[in-house]
Amino acid sequence: MANATIWADLHALGAKAAKRFGLPKAFRLAPLPKRSRCKIDGDCSRRGSIRLRVHRYHRPNQALKRSTILATFAHELAHLREWEHGAAHRALAREIAEWIREQGHPVSARLFKGTYPRRTKRRK
Repeated sequence: MANATIWADLHALGAKAAKRFGLPKAFRLAPLPKRSRCKIDGDCSRRGSIRLRVHRYHRPNQALKRSTILATFAHELAHLREWEHGAAHRALAREIAEWIREQGHPVSARLFKGTYPRRTKRRK
């Protein structure tokens, strides 16, 4: 998978998803650095900036699966409307992921199983 191809697809899907799901149209899409300090696959700011990792954390020269990138993208797009990781966010992320699948793109099944990632509270 060429790096430029996935970014072009993400920009196109993001614009269509914004229109389809009533998301802000002015979100910014950027890559996470190959060796950022955290091991997350994506993040979203309240200003509408979405950053995605397209390479494996421990193997920065190896790309993540396209289906994993698209599942993460669906999750981060859902943050543009539902900020908290609650039931509404999970439902919207699944709806966006299903729509991406309907557009002919592979999406990781993790959003459709009961193993949807949940954050645990950190100990202080």
